[in-house]
Amino acid sequence: MPGYEKPRLRQFSSRSGVHAIIILRLFGTLLMSTVLGFSLNLIHLATHPLDSLYFSVYSTGLFTFWGLVLGQLLVPAAIKISDILDIQPKRFHRSHVSHMRMDRLRRSANYRNDRLSCCSLYELAVVPLQLFRRILISPWYWVTSAFVFSTFAAHVTTHSNTTLTHSHLPAHVYLSHTPSFRLRGGFDSDSDNESSDDCGSDRETSGKRKRKASTSAPRKSRKGEGRAVSEADSGIRVTVGKGKAQGLYVDEVVEIQSAPEYWCVLQSDARRAYIVDLTGSPECLESTNAPLTVDGFIKKQCQDSMTGPTGARDEGKLAEVLILNPGEGIPCRRSNLTCGGFYTCSFAEQGHPRGCARWDDDSEDVIAAPIRAAKSAEAKSLVAIAMQFYESVMSKHCNGAVEEDFPCGGHAVLRKFLKGRSNGKAYLIGCSNWTKDDDITHRFTKIPAGVRESILRKLFRGEALSDTEDDVVTGPCTQITHSANLLNNKSCPRTHFRDGQHVRGTLSKNKCPAKILILIPIDGTDLRAVVIPKAGTPHNHPLFPRSKVLFEAASKYKECITATGPIGTTTLRVDKSSSTRNILDGRLPQEIHPSLINNRRRRDMVHKARREKFPAGTGMQAVWTEFEKEKSRPPADRYIHAVNTRSDEIHVIITMNPDLAALTLDASWIMVDTTFVVVHGKTNEWKLLIWLDGLEKRTVVGRVWSNRATREAFRLVWDGVFDAIQALTGHVLNFKNFDKKSSLLGALGDSEGAQAQGLGDVLILRRMVPQHIGGMIMTDVDIILMFIWKTCIVHFNRGVFALESYLDDLTFQYLLSFPYLETDAEIQEYYNFCNVSSIPKLKTWWAHKKSYPWLLPSLNRQLSKINHDHWDLTPRDTNPIEGSHAQDNQVNSTNRSLIEAILLARQLDSDNARIIMASREFGIWENGNNSIRARFTSQAARQQRNRVKQAESAKSDSGAKKLRAKLKASEELARKQDLEIQSLRSHLNVGLAFDAQAHPPSTLRAGGISFYSLRRAFVHMLFSPFVASWFTCCWSLSTVSPFLTH
Repeated sequence: MPGYEKPRLRQFSSRSGVHAIIILRLFGTLLMSTVLGFSLNLIHLATHPLDSLYFSVYSTGLFTFWGLVLGQLLVPAAIKISDILDIQPKRFHRSHVSHMRMDRLRRSANYRNDRLSCCSLYELAVVPLQLFRRILISPWYWVTSAFVFSTFAAHVTTHSNTTLTHSHLPAHVYLSHTPSFRLRGGFDSDSDNESSDDCGSDRETSGKRKRKASTSAPRKSRKGEGRAVSEADSGIRVTVGKGKAQGLYVDEVVEIQSAPEYWCVLQSDARRAYIVDLTGSPECLESTNAPLTVDGFIKKQCQDSMTGPTGARDEGKLAEVLILNPGEGIPCRRSNLTCGGFYTCSFAEQGHPRGCARWDDDSEDVIAAPIRAAKSAEAKSLVAIAMQFYESVMSKHCNGAVEEDFPCGGHAVLRKFLKGRSNGKAYLIGCSNWTKDDDITHRFTKIPAGVRESILRKLFRGEALSDTEDDVVTGPCTQITHSANLLNNKSCPRTHFRDGQHVRGTLSKNKCPAKILILIPIDGTDLRAVVIPKAGTPHNHPLFPRSKVLFEAASKYKECITATGPIGTTTLRVDKSSSTRNILDGRLPQEIHPSLINNRRRRDMVHKARREKFPAGTGMQAVWTEFEKEKSRPPADRYIHAVNTRSDEIHVIITMNPDLAALTLDASWIMVDTTFVVVHGKTNEWKLLIWLDGLEKRTVVGRVWSNRATREAFRLVWDGVFDAIQALTGHVLNFKNFDKKSSLLGALGDSEGAQAQGLGDVLILRRMVPQHIGGMIMTDVDIILMFIWKTCIVHFNRGVFALESYLDDLTFQYLLSFPYLETDAEIQEYYNFCNVSSIPKLKTWWAHKKSYPWLLPSLNRQLSKINHDHWDLTPRDTNPIEGSHAQDNQVNSTNRSLIEAILLARQLDSDNARIIMASREFGIWENGNNSIRARFTSQAARQQRNRVKQAESAKSDSGAKKLRAKLKASEELARKQDLEIQSLRSHLNVGLAFDAQAHPPSTLRAGGISFYSLRRAFVHMLFSPFVASWFTCCWSLSTVSPFLTH
């Protein structure tokens, strides 16, 4: 309020002001410590009501005492920190402007204000109350209190219960702990008395029965020693030994219809025998080379690597198995199999995996989980990424050629670019044998963006890495490898570093004591076997991932492949096919069995089905095989009519449906074009299309597959087409200009010169052209094409549009008008304009057009020798055949092998022929809205939509130009404002620097305590109690903990 001034009660001197600040600080410290100690004791008394009140008073006194001591010690530190932080800022907030101006006013020479230089007793009294209020509403106070109390309670609990009893640990938690923490016996201790009868293999049994002994013959122990047993302890005799006095006994027999993935081991001395009966599914023994034996099928199904002899067939070494035929034993060979064990890395922990005992298939996943974790960690480690790239380039030699037919074989070296960088990298991976005189066939590998060059450079130089703090590459290895997945060099796939150097881990074998005995009848027609796991001897490794494809899962997926069809089948098509979902009841193939998650497993089965369908492959050899089959069929059923090959590796394959070939005799015109995406490789598909006037439908009547687009290749194409039509119909296809009986008015195609020239050559070779027409000698191909050939106007326009950026608008529009010139004078003027043009691109374009004398006449009706009526009755573009490309690709897809593309096209042409025959027979059109009038209506609608789109595009372009102009103006204005702001800031900084040098700030004057000094005091007070209270808690807790423990 202007003119108002609060009365001053007393003005302190500078010495008394300093004492007042110290007193305020100590008072705040005492208050904070007392409140915090009292709060903690209230919480403790609420949770422990039996504790004595004396303890609470004692601990509160400790809090207060240590708070005073530490608060006093921290006062100088707080003052020093505030002095360091009290620096003039470079940038000011708007709210600080008024304070800055007032501060500058105070520093002036003639300024004097006693009220601002002193502080009243009222303000000194209010300060502690405001500080106490700010502390209470601060969330940090309560968070700190709760944290300290929780720590204190945990400390007391730990001292009161020093013995920690560890519970039963799962496998993955067990392996994650250090050896000192692991419990003896592992996650499946031998002391467990729980039975494992309900193991995974029992779930696959079709029947289970227990038998009691009915004989008092001596029973053989699991170590092979005979022993006398009573009737209550007798077992089931399985085999009979020498003299029928000895034998092998079991306590339980389980019958199953297929071999399980894992064989359960009983933890007691009791034995269990499994009778595997494959009589109902003999197809499971089928194999590519030779049928499997029953024990071979059992080993193939087992996920563990069981190895051992198959058993001799000698009469003296056979065993008579009684449980297969209770009345009389069946002679069987004995196959004693031992688990192949597992492989661990040389950098794994000693004895890894420690204490593992697997009795059944219910163990947890402890193999794949650490590998997944290691892969995930390596993907985030720059050292591991660089190491993987280093190993990939060092594992292969250079494939370049030093001399002709002499491989290079050089190793990878790190080379530096001579000039600059490439994609941000200064180095590349080159060949050790490369010289400046060599060609470019030597190794040249760019360093990927995610590989750090500094690490890679040290790896190539053999230097130690400074970045060795990565647990991924320096910690123990957790890799456990199945013997079937072992690499050739037995190297660990994980990345390891020791002492900054890269080291390669070696996989070493660990034996497994688990064993099984298989008894197989020597009679090949008996598809049974007896499997007896060795009791009391578990596997010493966890379950391996179920990577082997079981017979049941493979049969289901093969059924899906058959339903999809082997022709053109891929893994993706089988997986996404609707028939696959129906066969699998809505499930995915990956959900049938875990092994089918691997794409390679499913892809191998698809490739196997394709090999069975095409034993000669899917290339030219398969085409020849199919062509030989075609020769044995009647002409009306043939599709491949000719296969032409040349010494220069040109091949031309003529395919045509017999029913569709007859339609060409009534066609008004033919249209040809090449598509390039149907067949994988260099072979392309060439189509012959006609328009059926009576059915108002376009139809592809012939397809030719060729790997060349030369004049010679097209000569073979046209000759094969005319031969096929003549062989299938008995008539010669010709043009109306050359044969009045023919209905063919002309042929349309793109600007491909070799395609049209090949047609002219064939017409002359087959003598389909008269010698004279209108006084012109018909022996020149260029003249012949003027009578029959029309070039697509869309392809002509594309060539002109390519010149648009080099031409002005008038020239561009004039070039597009050539097909519509009607007089010789206009055409001659057009010729003269292009001949004298000085534009390089236009001159090149015009030279190409004049290189084919028939090309320009095929675009202009006035120049063409085709009858004007015939010209108007034939299309001016190849849109019908371009549309057929998209339709065929939608049905048969693209990127097929050659034989698959031909067979799929055969099916498509056969379907089209049957539809046309049905439409002719019953008089129903396939598309009732495809008449001439309907086509004109559709064309008009499309033109109108195109005009609307063009108008909208032009309007949006105009609006975009205006927006770009406004944006440019705004950016210019913003740039000017930025320059002005920078200038004002520079002037302000100069003025502030001058004032600071002339009048340095003073916080304590002789007249009393300044407002600025008091503000700093409040900061010190807020800082000191908070930190002091924190240290008080720590010291006091350690002091009073014995009382609470007691």
